[in-house]
Amino acid sequence: MATGRTRWHPLPGLVILSLLLIACGRVAPNAAQPGPSPTPQPTFTTFGPVTPTATPGVPPSPPSALALGDNCTQTTGALTGGFQVLKRVTAVAEGSFDRVTFEFTTLAAPVAVTPVTMTAATTPGVQDGSGLPIRMAGRAFIRIVFLDASTHDTVNTPPKAGYSGPLDLRPALREVVEVKLAGDFEGYLTWVIGLSGRACWNAQVLSSPARLVVDIPNTLSVTG
Repeated sequence: MATGRTRWHPLPGLVILSLLLIACGRVAPNAAQPGPSPTPQPTFTTFGPVTPTATPGVPPSPPSALALGDNCTQTTGALTGGFQVLKRVTAVAEGSFDRVTFEFTTLAAPVAVTPVTMTAATTPGVQDGSGLPIRMAGRAFIRIVFLDASTHDTVNTPPKAGYSGPLDLRPALREVVEVKLAGDFEGYLTWVIGLSGRACWNAQVLSSPARLVVDIPNTLSVTG
């Protein structure tokens, strides 16, 4: 007669062995899992200074040139290296523009920077020191002031450099009609460029030797 109870039957040994093998093959929940593969990092290449590619038939630009850009009102820049003693002033025609160049001899001195200011003017202004009016040709003018510069050596005794060129140039160019010294007083060296009409200019500061190069278009001037 059935009693309703479930009789327990012992498991065969082969079944017990199979269960043990399955349990051993499982990974414990707290076991360390291998992490994801690291994300590849980007690589960077550092480039040195770019050397301009030479163009056949075109001469390379002078070294250490600082273009001050086109301007019609005021330009500022600087000569560097020491005290600047004027050596040469030239005014020549260069195709579609007239070029005025101020070349200097650089002397070792505590002053290492010579600021330069170029300003457009309707009159040539007055002479430094005396305050007398400057008389020169031109219908418009560019006034150039060099600070800590001179026509003579104020650093060394005896002097090692000096300017012996003309103080008033009349090149009779299409745009530049006169270039005149307006002052050499207490470290301020001033020159004025007389123009045939109002015009913009482009200036560059060059080194070896130190120069200020001023280019004035001789075909696009605005008269009046």
